[in-house]
Amino acid sequence: MTSTPDKQAIAAAHLGCAAAAGYAALKAAWALGSTLGVNADAAAWQDFLALMGGRTLALWGTVLLAGLAGAILLSMVQTWGRRVPRRLRASLAWLGFATMTTVGLDGLGRTLADAIAQNSSPLLTPAIYVYVYACFVVLGLTFAVTAWRTRVPRTARVSVGAPRRPELPASRALRIGGRANIVIAAAHLLGLIWAWTMFRAVGIEEDMRRLATQGAALPYVLTLFTAAAFLVIGLYGLSGAGDLRRLPLLRSGLILIAAVYGFRATWGIGALREGDGAQVAFAVTALLIGLCYARGALRPRPRERSPRAPSGA
Repeated sequence: MTSTPDKQAIAAAHLGCAAAAGYAALKAAWALGSTLGVNADAAAWQDFLALMGGRTLALWGTVLLAGLAGAILLSMVQTWGRRVPRRLRASLAWLGFATMTTVGLDGLGRTLADAIAQNSSPLLTPAIYVYVYACFVVLGLTFAVTAWRTRVPRTARVSVGAPRRPELPASRALRIGGRANIVIAAAHLLGLIWAWTMFRAVGIEEDMRRLATQGAALPYVLTLFTAAAFLVIGLYGLSGAGDLRRLPLLRSGLILIAAVYGFRATWGIGALREGDGAQVAFAVTALLIGLCYARGALRPRPRERSPRAPSGA
């Protein structure tokens, strides 16, 4: 006899939380001074932590990210999670699946290849690498299972016989833009796990290295502020779509967001001349998101109906 989808989702969420807690426990132990599984000497270990933004961000920051992963999983199966739109929670879960599973499997493959070639890491023991990447794989897979088992069946989305209210194009555009920004914010947070690889991929590694000369933690702090900005922008999009309560200065905020994204899209002109494909892709993405917000911001205000005059006797 198979268990019900709810039980399977709960079991997967709890397993994922256990994987996140296991990873967080290791990072917390390192933050408290433990050298469990560390091959490097004290000086090399401190240099590595400084390169990663310092002990606070490199260790306690990833503990907080593990807690965020657990919160996303539990929000899918607990009643308090219903305060957040289900599609937003599911989008974060699928993003976690794509990210953590990819990183975990890649890391396990490289660890196995190094073991076969008898190449030992000067930083950590192979067992620690296997442990960390296994936690990533388990966490990623439980994200997928939880999101899949808590999906809403199509037959249950609309009550039988109830007329379905058509969705306005402006609301749809704002919803797309809002979700895109929240996914981008989550990608920034997850990218902090391998921050310098992310900086290199988006073409800002040199800028971040210059910033790091003024403070090792500054690139990470800037990334956190950027993620927070994308989150706020996403919430304004969802508020404009009617998924959240109305936020202050909503229309003005949507217009400003659309203008900022439009300005960001103009950077693609120079990138196109230089043949920088990554920056062109970012500019096109900014243009599409800006158009979504512009479509929502420029929709006409609903007219108030004037009361009908009473009919004469």
